[in-house]
This record gives sequence, structure tokens and C-alpha cells, in this order.
Amino acid sequence: MRVEESITRSGEFFTLANPAKKYFGTLSISDGGLINVEIYSDSAEFIKYDEPQLGRLIGKVERGYVTLEGCTFQKMGFGHGLPARSVIVATQALLGKGFEEENPLYAEYFFSVDCLDEWLMRPGMKITYGDRHNQATLTFDKPEPLSFLLHDGTQVSLDFNVTTPTSQSYPETSIFQKAFFSLRAPEPQSIEFYRSLSHKITRLMSFLVGYSLNIHSVHGVAISAHRNQPGQLIEIYYPSMHLNPFRRLRSDEMMLSFKSIAERFGQLLANWVESYDVLTPALHHFFAVQDASHKYQDTRFLAMAQGLETFHRRTAPSETQMEPSDFQAMVTRILKSCGEEDANWLEGRLIYGNELTLLKRLNQLIAPFQELFGTKRDCAYIVRKTVETRNYFTHFDKRLEAKALNGSKLVYVIYRLRVLFIFNILFHLGFTTDEIIRLGDQPYLKRMRQVGKL
Repeated sequence: MRVEESITRSGEFFTLANPAKKYFGTLSISDGGLINVEIYSDSAEFIKYDEPQLGRLIGKVERGYVTLEGCTFQKMGFGHGLPARSVIVATQALLGKGFEEENPLYAEYFFSVDCLDEWLMRPGMKITYGDRHNQATLTFDKPEPLSFLLHDGTQVSLDFNVTTPTSQSYPETSIFQKAFFSLRAPEPQSIEFYRSLSHKITRLMSFLVGYSLNIHSVHGVAISAHRNQPGQLIEIYYPSMHLNPFRRLRSDEMMLSFKSIAERFGQLLANWVESYDVLTPALHHFFAVQDASHKYQDTRFLAMAQGLETFHRRTAPSETQMEPSDFQAMVTRILKSCGEEDANWLEGRLIYGNELTLLKRLNQLIAPFQELFGTKRDCAYIVRKTVETRNYFTHFDKRLEAKALNGSKLVYVIYRLRVLFIFNILFHLGFTTDEIIRLGDQPYLKRMRQVGKL
């Protein structure tokens, strides 16, 4: 996660097993959600070679309590009677409370994503200009929140934090508006439930924007063990696997703005969350290319070819070359005609014999959107060259080298495979073919369809 301002707080830290024994230290949370505590102590009670895992630590620090989960020694300090420095890292920091219960529940969860305001484009500020060039009137109305319902009944809202001047300020004043997501399940849920859901929504935003975004400003309303007491707002921090460079994008630089899909967004969101686990293996390949994780064109190409093949396999698992019963009967006949030694070898070769070829999968994926890729001949070229180039880059057989693409022609096919993947994701999530064809003329997608040359 992105941490906009690093946090440093000093105080005393202890375990629930021995709350009387406290150690002075400093908590630091830096960009990327990296959490560590520096402890200075001349005691070895916290520091044991055979027990590097501390589990949960509670801190009584500046501005309140903090709960640190998954604590492990990164560095053990042994001062032999003198104060020594130890470094402890944590997998999660909950600022605002020292939790005693193992799995506290949360009634609501809030987070924001990079460029969310630019994607939404719902400003509450409006400027009206008068007759004279130096005459203007500024008005502000907080935009109404938008609410959507997931298949499991969880409510997802897009709302806005707003700060307006409390008094007249001269010579300048400011109004602040910041969009955020709010999640509320039908029943209080664990933090793992909300973290998983917020991750899926962040990946959806990265898909729609066309650039990998970071989650930030995460909070949750923790339910008290005594349900009759009000919940408590907790600041939540955790390390990211990847921290993407922050880049402020304009709405016209994004693949699909909220305005372009507003009527479908609720359905898109619900279906994305529902399908995410099925789509994940294919999405990993797509995002690796979108994020420029692959530095060479051949690996980008292979990722997109494999991503499309995986997508088709995961979303159409019943598609086969023959009826499964007919295929099994044919395999049985063939194996009976072989000797036992040959049959064992041949059976291993035939396990995947009923799978669709990459050629057939690509033809099925491109057919509904042919007009966006040119003529039938253009589509056939993309499919054929994808198969031939994939085969060469997989096996590096000299006999296939002459048919494989390189240079501008390879770039041409890579971008069309990326667009084809996007179209099929949208189709899988509920968009009609006609809607996708209209979206294909959005500036971002249109530029992608024009990259490279034959």
C-alpha cells in the first residue's frame, strides 16, 4: 500500500502473555506499508534464538495504542548487560487500539486508490464567471455517494471526504474533496475478508485505468467485544508485494473512465469480484504485460498468448475437440492396439489430446470483435502468427524460425492480443458485443489498436 506520509511514534511495547514487561522502542511505517519497531533493551526476555516469532505485540505509543500482527525479529541485539538494538518487522499495524481478541470483526472498511478522483470526475466545485474578466463565483455541493451491491450482499459505495473552510480566510482559502470506497458486509467480517475484497477492487481499477494503482488511506470500524458499544475507527497498514510508482493520470489518459461505463459499473464490479478467483491465472499474465514487468517483446508476447489461452480454458472448461465419451472410447481402442510398454508411453501423450488447440481458442475469442481488428484476413493473420510465433518462442525449433514474428510485426500482434484480452474480459463480465465495439473507439483502446505495422 502507498503511505503518503511516513509515521514514526515512540512508546512502550509488550506481549499479551507478559504485559508487565514493557520495552521502549520506536514504531516506523514507511511507504509500501513497511512496518518495523526498533527496541533498545538490556534484557534477553524478548530476544531468544530459538523463538524469533513473536506473534502479536501491543504498543502504547504517542497518540494512542497500536496492535502489531505477525511480528518477527529481523535483527536480534544482545548487549550482554548493556542496551542493545533489535529490529522487529510486522505484517500488519492497527493504529487506534490494543486488541486482546484474536480475530476482531469489522462493521465497515474504507480505502482509496490512486487516481480515483480523476477516474470518477465528479467534482463538487463549480465556478461561474461574471460579465467582467475578474468576476467569478465559486459554489460547492458534495457529490452524492454511489452504492452498488455484490452477489454476497456486501455493499460497495463510492463516497467523498470533504473539508471546507470553517471561517473566512484571507488572502486564500481551500476546499478539499477526496473519493474513497466504503465496504459493508451484511454481517461484521474479519479484516482478511475486507483486505481480500479491497485488493480485488483495486485490481479492477488498475484494469479499467490501464495502469497499476496503489491502495492507500485504509481504515476500518472495529466492533467492540461488547456489541452494545460503538465501533472504533482503526488505521490499517500492511506491506505491499509491489509498490507501483505513483503517477497522476488525467481521465483522457485512462482506458475506460467511469463516465464511459457508468451504467454498467455495478454489474461489472459484482461480476469481477465473483469471477476473480477463476480469472486470476489469466490476469497475472495480463497485468505483467500492462505493468511492463517483462522487459523484452518476446516475453511480453508469450505472456499475452498464455494469458488468452488460460482465459479461454478457465471460462470455457467444457470446450473440447470431441465429445469426452467419444474421445475416451477412441483412446481405449488405440491403447488396446499397442503393446503394454508402448501403451504406457502413449497414454501419457494422449491425456490432453482432447483439449482445444490455441488456434481454435483464439478464433473463438476474436470472432465476436472482428470489425475492431480489420478484415477477416487481418484476424486470420493475427491468430495464425500468434500460434506460429508462440510455438517458436516455446521450442526454439529452427524449422519454425522463419514463420515467427519479430520487430514491428511482433509489436503489432502484442498490442492486438492485449486489446483482445480486454474485450473478452468485458464480455465475460456482462458487456454486450455492441457495447464493447463502441468502447473499442475510446481514445486509449483506439491508440492500442493502431500500434505497430504489418
